[in-house]
Amino acid sequence: MRYLLIPALIALTSCGDSDIDDATDAVRAELIDGPSAVFRDLSLCPSGRGYYGQVSSADKKGLRTGFVNFIYEDGEAALADAGKHYADLREACTVRARNS
Repeated sequence: MRYLLIPALIALTSCGDSDIDDATDAVRAELIDGPSAVFRDLSLCPSGRGYYGQVSSADKKGLRTGFVNFIYEDGEAALADAGKHYADLREACTVRARNS
């Protein structure tokens, strides 16, 4: 387990802490119990303008929901069950910057 976390920690330390904090805060705001959120596989979007990954939190009954995909870009976050909003952010996230 420890060996799986090392690459993720290396990737996250190369990103700005405030950017990651903005992303996780925005995702927490979309959840019923934001403070209970646990994140995994947090990665920079290929576009370089946001993050994607998975989050698990507690529901109204206090039970864990299981991990669900999320995307954060340009100050907005969406969970995979958000329909069109998630699809729009996913499309923007996957588009690589033209000068890369």
